Amino acid sequence: MGETFNSLFRCVSSCPERDLFATGSGCGTIYVFDSRSRNNPISHYRPHTRYVSRLAMNTEYILSISEDSTMSVWDQRAGRTMKSITFSDVTPHTVPRCINMRRDLVFVGTVTWAICSSKLHVLNPKDDFKIVKSYSTKHTDIITGVHLTHGCLITSSRDGTVKISSLTDLSKPIATLRTEIRHILNMDYRNDTLAVSGDGIEVWCPKLTCSTKQQ
Repeated sequence: MGETFNSLFRCVSSCPERDLFATGSGCGTIYVFDSRSRNNPISHYRPHTRYVSRLAMNTEYILSISEDSTMSVWDQRAGRTMKSITFSDVTPHTVPRCINMRRDLVFVGTVTWAICSSKLHVLNPKDDFKIVKSYSTKHTDIITGVHLTHGCLITSSRDGTVKISSLTDLSKPIATLRTEIRHILNMDYRNDTLAVSGDGIEVWCPKLTCSTKQQ
């Protein structure tokens, strides 16, 4: 049986290629663990002043977003924070809410609380994680999830919908899935299966849709 590390973890991401996983805590600290060793972290750092809401991890970087309006880029090889991006510098009172990283692209969904609107930002990891483009989403409430797959981008929102867009034009969704969940809080996509959760769980497969909703 594994040991329990005494901290409030808000999110987790893994890097199977290196047998590592990272967790984000309520105090803004990132803990990195090696799955081959005991459950004590092999390293930790604190890039945020508020809780860590989401993580994305690969063999090179750990990306974290926080309620302090920033995204931190941790260089795993150098063992240091490479960059910190403040989204409220782009639009005041803007907080990153979701993140997805691939080798050549990073997508970050943000919400501007003052006007309750969401934007999707595209960053280039090969050019110092600079913001390449920003799009307004077609969701009517805040964005809660983003995932890149098969040349398409999938986004979820608290408005209860999932939108699928082509990478050639992210501003125009090519399909919209309407779920029975009133407020989607999390979304994931693996092996052609889409799962969303909020006041219940709904799973979309190529030929099957399952829903488990709280009464």
